[in-house]
Amino acid sequence: MFKHTGRLWLILALCAVLSLCACSGGDDDDDDGDPADGDNPGDGDDSGDGGDEQVPDDPGIHDYIIVAANPDLESAAMELKALRHDEGLSVKSTNLEQLGIKGDAEQMMVALRDYLLGEYDPSRTQYVLLIGSHALLPMCTAYLDPLNHSAQGEYTTLTDFYYSDLTSAWDSDGDGFYGEYGDDAMDFNAELLVGRIPLDDPQQVAAVAARIVDWTGSNAAYKNDVMLAAGRIQLEGDSSIIMEVIRTQTLAPAGFNVTRAYADDNLAVPEIPLESSAFIDYWNGHDLGFVMWACHGSAFAAYTGYDNERFFRVADLPDVGGSAPSVVFSSACSNAKATEYSLGHALLADKAAGFIGSTTVTHPGDLGEGSLTFIITIEEFIVDGLPLGTSFRDGINNYMDNFFLKMGYEPQLYLRNIFGFTIYGDPALTYRP
Repeated sequence: MFKHTGRLWLILALCAVLSLCACSGGDDDDDDGDPADGDNPGDGDDSGDGGDEQVPDDPGIHDYIIVAANPDLESAAMELKALRHDEGLSVKSTNLEQLGIKGDAEQMMVALRDYLLGEYDPSRTQYVLLIGSHALLPMCTAYLDPLNHSAQGEYTTLTDFYYSDLTSAWDSDGDGFYGEYGDDAMDFNAELLVGRIPLDDPQQVAAVAARIVDWTGSNAAYKNDVMLAAGRIQLEGDSSIIMEVIRTQTLAPAGFNVTRAYADDNLAVPEIPLESSAFIDYWNGHDLGFVMWACHGSAFAAYTGYDNERFFRVADLPDVGGSAPSVVFSSACSNAKATEYSLGHALLADKAAGFIGSTTVTHPGDLGEGSLTFIITIEEFIVDGLPLGTSFRDGINNYMDNFFLKMGYEPQLYLRNIFGFTIYGDPALTYRP
């Protein structure tokens, strides 16, 4: 259940007063074509060396499992494998070629899940790091609406939750369409804690692994500094609600220094306005441990909510941010879109130690808002020091316990939030050593 009932009612009261509406602009259908604004995606300055020498697998059941699309990507993650082994986890790495997994996307995802079922031990906390893009290591296509089997359906969602939720029967009716609400036997519980490095370049993967290792060993003072950004979804100040709850109820009481970048100042006066130059200039001038935004989004950008103005784009990378890495959360539509080199891909490749965002349209605007999944996630990950995968699982569980089917929306709307949000990065990541 929700850990802080008073906070729940504060959120509900504020949201009810504003009568917020669903995400309706700057979403997945608003393709701003951002990659054309800059260099070819993925051609940035890589600092990785292509991986470390091989780290042997530990015997027996494993706590930390790396599954890469191919041997080169597996080798690129050896520094992470060594880190988790040194932390006392039982580790293993493999790749689709070694496992003999091939075929079309459905065949590959089913075979990979079967392999993970063989590794699953309900008595342990187990992390799975997938390495490779959706094109090489497929996500599951979940058809949340059993009456709409279009790949472009409103509630059709690409998700890695298929690899987390091992006790559900994702196609129990045998029709070949996975994750149908009401038709398939789903329990929405994450047995495995899954993250993904969605990159296909071994040098990029090695650079991400090295960045995560450096982050893990650092207790630098800048990790106390965070930035919260809130755009306008439908009404003035609407996204500021969740950000103010996160700031006043979680981060500030724990001693974090919070800088706010809000599009509106009717609920709270921000330190900087939410506009591209102010947002980027501030991040360029400050090392920030954590950055989060709640706003409209597309695969390639985050929006202020006014005149289709983008305050952060793929083309702004890699030349943004201070000298140190950040963990970034996005409560915006499609910032982690799996079929594009999205903002989430670019952040993880160039800047972030970890990223959570949605592969699809979210519903961030009213009482069913996806942003509510982040409240417990932030508290447990940043304040309490739990691993990212554990914190994210608990955030999802609280969302399901307290909001699913309770606000009068179609069930698929809530589930699109749950299935769409995904970890790009290592699920065993912690905020401090």
